[in-house]
Amino acid sequence: MHDIHLSGGGAHDWANFFFDIPTITIGLLIALAIEQTAEYLHRRRQAREIAAKLLAEILENREVARFDIELTEFVITAAEKQLFVLNAVRGSDARSQLAQLRSIPLPTWFGYPPVDAVWLMARDSALLLLLPSLLVQNCWKQQSVVTGLDKRKWMVEQCRVRVDALLRLSEGSGVLADSLCEKYRLH
Repeated sequence: MHDIHLSGGGAHDWANFFFDIPTITIGLLIALAIEQTAEYLHRRRQAREIAAKLLAEILENREVARFDIELTEFVITAAEKQLFVLNAVRGSDARSQLAQLRSIPLPTWFGYPPVDAVWLMARDSALLLLLPSLLVQNCWKQQSVVTGLDKRKWMVEQCRVRVDALLRLSEGSGVLADSLCEKYRLH
């Protein structure tokens, strides 16, 4: 509880009033400056912590992305080989080649998703501007690679599904009809 003491004179009151207003204003400005300085120092500390966590996340995701890219290339190569053989046997009676294809299943893409919790937190906060620009650029690049890899994974999976469907449809006759190849866009 604060005690308020009123002064006793009329002219003296106005003089105190005009003296107290600048004093109060200066006190408020000092308090705001101290608060903003403390907030700035707090944000800088948060930015340093997030930068360290982002660097660790980038290093971890680099290995994940390397593995996923290698796996994607492996699955694409396997699918292309099977598509090449399917194109070669199209319209002919090549039961042995189709049987051989059926016995070698296409690998399934089973890549690992990258870790991005720290990046999403930094990206969606006001701290992004306080982080080193090179670190932010690398995070954006990594996110672009992951997005591209997701699209590539989807394309690989679609190709695998088409090849499997063609092989199943041709099981009875041993012949890949041109109409099946057209339907599944095998050219």
